Amino acid sequence: MPYRKVVKVNKELWEQKKQYKIRQNRPTLVNEIAPGIVVYDDVIPNSETLVQDIEEGMLSARLEWTPAGIYSGEKEEGKKEKVDAEIRNTMKIGVPYAETYANNYGDLSSTFFTTLSNMFLENFKPLEDEYMASYGIFSEWHDVYGILKYGVGQKFINHIDDHPQYHRRVSTLYYINDDYSGGEINFPRFDISLKPKANQMIIFPSTYVYNHSVSPVTEGTRYAVVSWLR
Repeated sequence: MPYRKVVKVNKELWEQKKQYKIRQNRPTLVNEIAPGIVVYDDVIPNSETLVQDIEEGMLSARLEWTPAGIYSGEKEEGKKEKVDAEIRNTMKIGVPYAETYANNYGDLSSTFFTTLSNMFLENFKPLEDEYMASYGIFSEWHDVYGILKYGVGQKFINHIDDHPQYHRRVSTLYYINDDYSGGEINFPRFDISLKPKANQMIIFPSTYVYNHSVSPVTEGTRYAVVSWLR
């Protein structure tokens, strides 16, 4: 049965080890909606302008959205992502992941990526640690953050995040906004179709049991941040 609990993520230990900067140790509401699928509320403080901040930051830094790719099931050495809008139709921009606070503010582009990378690290890392501790998972690798932008009609058909050449153990999805229609995330094995609220994060295993899809957006624009750990 799903449960709800309020936890205070213990940031003190990893703050000393990794030298992260944490603003505050605030409560986070946790809801396990199915075995291994956990929703966290109120992830980033004052996140109401994040969509505007991202779009304006990209404009100032002269950055552009690019089509998101997929990995095929073929086991070819050096296989790269390819774009197939029939399978995955969305735009993205990659934000580097760093294990410690970055301090690269040399130009507008560097400032844009550094600001977002530090914000995501500060607010996502404690929840990822809490999730992995709860399920006894150990991770040594973290993928980049991918900011995704789904317009009307865009979608991602049923898929698995894990891949033979790109192994993943844990998937994370942060939802920046909710002022759109459609765009639900669906877990067919658990009979779940969910449209998360703005400022919620979902963490779940990347394995074949947790295959999922994103329904087409029917109105507005859906912004989210995706990443993986192994």
